[in-house]
Amino acid sequence: MLPKNHYALEKYMEDLSARPYTKYTSKEIRELEKGELTQALHAVDRMIYARMQPENLSAFDQLKSFTINQYNQKVQEVKHG
Repeated sequence: MLPKNHYALEKYMEDLSARPYTKYTSKEIRELEKGELTQALHAVDRMIYARMQPENLSAFDQLKSFTINQYNQKVQEVKHG
Protein backbone atom coordinates (compact mmCIF):
# COMPACT_ATOMS: atom_id res chain seq x y z
CA MET A 1 0.00 0.00 0.00
CA LEU A 2 1.33 3.43 -0.95
CA PRO A 3 1.88 6.02 1.73
CA LYS A 4 -0.80 8.68 1.61
CA ASN A 5 1.80 11.41 1.30
CA HIS A 6 2.94 10.26 -2.18
CA TYR A 7 0.50 12.64 -3.85
CA ALA A 8 1.36 15.33 -1.30
CA LEU A 9 5.03 15.19 -2.33
CA GLU A 10 4.11 15.56 -6.01
CA LYS A 11 1.74 18.42 -5.22
CA TYR A 12 4.34 20.16 -3.08
CA MET A 13 6.93 19.89 -5.86
CA GLU A 14 4.37 21.24 -8.27
CA ASP A 15 3.79 24.32 -6.10
CA LEU A 16 7.50 24.78 -5.40
CA SER A 17 8.71 24.58 -8.98
CA ALA A 18 5.65 25.70 -10.97
CA ARG A 19 5.80 22.44 -12.97
CA PRO A 20 2.79 20.12 -13.20
CA TYR A 21 4.38 17.09 -11.49
CA THR A 22 0.98 15.55 -10.76
CA LYS A 23 0.27 15.50 -14.50
CA TYR A 24 3.62 14.03 -15.58
CA THR A 25 4.32 10.36 -16.10
CA SER A 26 7.25 8.76 -14.28
CA LYS A 27 9.19 8.78 -17.54
CA GLU A 28 8.63 12.51 -18.01
CA ILE A 29 9.74 13.23 -14.44
CA ARG A 30 12.88 11.12 -14.90
CA GLU A 31 13.74 13.05 -18.07
CA LEU A 32 12.97 16.38 -16.43
CA GLU A 33 15.14 15.62 -13.42
CA LYS A 34 17.92 14.07 -15.53
CA GLY A 35 17.48 10.56 -14.18
CA GLU A 36 18.03 11.49 -10.54
CA LEU A 37 14.78 9.81 -9.50
CA THR A 38 14.98 6.77 -11.80
CA GLN A 39 15.27 4.06 -9.15
CA ALA A 40 12.72 5.59 -6.80
CA LEU A 41 10.13 6.13 -9.53
CA HIS A 42 10.70 2.63 -10.93
CA ALA A 43 10.07 1.14 -7.47
CA VAL A 44 6.90 3.19 -6.99
CA ASP A 45 5.63 2.21 -10.44
CA ARG A 46 6.12 -1.46 -9.56
CA MET A 47 4.12 -0.94 -6.38
CA ILE A 48 1.31 0.75 -8.24
CA TYR A 49 1.05 -1.16 -11.50
CA ALA A 50 2.38 -4.60 -10.56
CA ARG A 51 0.84 -4.40 -7.09
CA MET A 52 4.14 -5.52 -5.63
CA GLN A 53 4.61 -5.07 -1.91
CA PRO A 54 7.71 -3.01 -1.18
CA GLU A 55 10.51 -4.57 0.83
CA ASN A 56 10.92 -1.17 2.45
CA LEU A 57 9.90 2.41 1.84
CA SER A 58 13.30 3.65 0.68
CA ALA A 59 11.83 4.80 -2.66
CA PHE A 60 9.58 7.19 -0.79
CA ASP A 61 12.49 8.31 1.37
CA GLN A 62 14.39 9.13 -1.85
CA LEU A 63 11.45 11.14 -3.18
CA LYS A 64 11.16 12.96 0.14
CA SER A 65 14.90 13.75 0.18
CA PHE A 66 14.71 15.04 -3.38
CA THR A 67 11.79 17.28 -2.43
CA ILE A 68 13.62 18.62 0.63
CA ASN A 69 16.70 19.36 -1.50
CA GLN A 70 14.55 21.19 -4.05
CA TYR A 71 13.01 23.22 -1.23
CA ASN A 72 16.43 24.13 0.16
CA GLN A 73 17.60 25.21 -3.30
CA LYS A 74 14.53 27.40 -3.68
CA VAL A 75 15.18 29.00 -0.27
CA GLN A 76 18.74 29.80 -1.33
CA GLU A 77 17.49 31.30 -4.61
CA VAL A 78 15.09 33.54 -2.72
CA LYS A 79 17.73 34.58 -0.17
CA HIS A 80 20.27 35.46 -2.84
CA GLY A 81 17.83 36.28 -5.62
